[in-house]
Amino acid sequence: SRPGTDATGDDEVRARIAQLAWSCIVEPGDATAGLLLGALGPVAALDTVTSGALLQRARERGSGAGIPLADLASALERWRDRLDIDRTLAILRNAAKLGVLAVLPGDPEWPTQLDDLGPHAPCALWVRGSVDTLRQLAPSVALVGARASTTYGEEVTVRLASGLANRGYALVSGGAYGIDAVAHRVALAEDATTVAVLAGGPDRLYPQGNRALLERIIAQGALVSELPVGQAPTRWRVLQRNRIISALASATVVVEAG
Repeated sequence: SRPGTDATGDDEVRARIAQLAWSCIVEPGDATAGLLLGALGPVAALDTVTSGALLQRARERGSGAGIPLADLASALERWRDRLDIDRTLAILRNAAKLGVLAVLPGDPEWPTQLDDLGPHAPCALWVRGSVDTLRQLAPSVALVGARASTTYGEEVTVRLASGLANRGYALVSGGAYGIDAVAHRVALAEDATTVAVLAGGPDRLYPQGNRALLERIIAQGALVSELPVGQAPTRWRVLQRNRIISALASATVVVEAG
């Protein structure tokens, strides 16, 4: 459990551990996992998957938890290599060493706007920095855009970010080069709340060239990822990360794009 968590009952502890295990198993945006968790809850979903009972029941009925048999079979193939309690425990130990905290649905810090993503919502948010930052995202605006930004695009970003920060808006972005980095830097300079949503685990300060900036965000705001420690950013994860950015913010502005 995390500091500030009142996990007193065995059922609550088991549910929390199971939810963390799911976060270590699934890829971002896995709607099949989301549907399964919504239908059965994290403990029962994990039990039926690890025991093999889910697919057996699905074969008998043609579906499981309302999910077509073909989708379940494909999902189990994706999850098989990660259904490993030792792997999950190693991830949790490494997260603790780095001071990474997991925020789960139902926690006081959980941004309820993520629930708008339905079955595509993340299983958890892994946070470096202050988890209380997640409570400060109303109102907020996401400022995102080209990595190869122009001078004009960066000037517009500075004006937008400064104006929003001075009006009490939190700024959300992806920590990338270009427009993202300018938005974060202005937020830090204006002492505004800022959150960077990463496409890899919170231990992967990517891109490396923004390491100093990302470390400042850890100190003054929060780095957030739906992926646990040890996970590298990939093209698919970068694209899926964008849904978290837009869901967290009250509005999204694409300042400049190709």
